Amino acid sequence: MSTPHIIVGTVASDSHMWNLVYLDLALRELGCTTQVLPVCTQASHYLDAARTQAPDLVLVSTVNGHGVSDAVRLADNLRTAPELAAVAFAVGGKLTTSGHLPDDDLARLDDAGYTFIEQADETSDTPAELRRIVQEIARKNDERENSHVRSSR
Repeated sequence: MSTPHIIVGTVASDSHMWNLVYLDLALRELGCTTQVLPVCTQASHYLDAARTQAPDLVLVSTVNGHGVSDAVRLADNLRTAPELAAVAFAVGGKLTTSGHLPDDDLARLDDAGYTFIEQADETSDTPAELRRIVQEIARKNDERENSHVRSSR
């Protein structure tokens, strides 16, 4: 199984770092390589990171409750970059101040191009969800690599 490279960051309005450190550690335990971006992450930080090393996943974590609107704006900015056009995006954490993700907000995130969306609450199992995402990304990478091998023969 290939080793996914994941860019980990937050949204521009979120100054929390502990969630990024946690995700970095959890993803490394799952065998991923990571690049953790600074807090209050700007779109330019994600773009610079993607130009340094092509990611398999952009993981946006937020715990300030303003994740939906900030994440939609972020994805709108990032999806126009050729280096990120085909990359999977995930967003998770406290996406709303209420702790509940209404269907219209879920649809906005989905429309913005987030492949994986996780609203954290007391029942969330972040390690299991991360494992599922990493396995899916690795499986897709392996399929892509195998199709390139078959087509080059």
